[in-house]
Amino acid sequence: MSDVADYCRQVEAHLTRVNGGHLVRVVGPGFALVKQWADEGVPLSVVFKGIEQKAGRHTQGASRRPLRIEFCEADVRELFEAWRRATGISAAGISDAGRDSSPANCGDSAEPRRRSPSKAIDRAIERLGRLAGRLELPDELRDAVSHAIERLSSVREGLARTRGIARDRGWRS
Repeated sequence: MSDVADYCRQVEAHLTRVNGGHLVRVVGPGFALVKQWADEGVPLSVVFKGIEQKAGRHTQGASRRPLRIEFCEADVRELFEAWRRATGISAAGISDAGRDSSPANCGDSAEPRRRSPSKAIDRAIERLGRLAGRLELPDELRDAVSHAIERLSSVREGLARTRGIARDRGWRS
């Protein structure tokens, strides 16, 4: 929770700077929004840029009131989507803490959602495959990445043949 609190404090400090020193506390629905951004992995630089974008339009209008964080949501979301597309990070590659609303994960369940080892391996193979395709990298690095892809593929095949406790033990070792 301290990471979320720090994230919120940094957003609040930036919002204060953009508002010309006028402190607007990030509480209530504003805090819930900023916490959601933190849970979704929205980088602070994207949040800051979204605040600045909205503040530019806000100051051009006739409003005399300071900008509130809730009004920046659309700008932050738009910039975050653009950032994700530019970096090649899919929605699955970002923390799903704020996104999963399935009935099994609602409320105060004691057990967190289990992640599929084969899906995690598939994501790693996909990312390493993109890395191996970059021609500007040294040949030794690309060879090492190819070797890692082969090892991950063999681990995935081994997991496909195991079930239950043996699968969990093999995945965690």
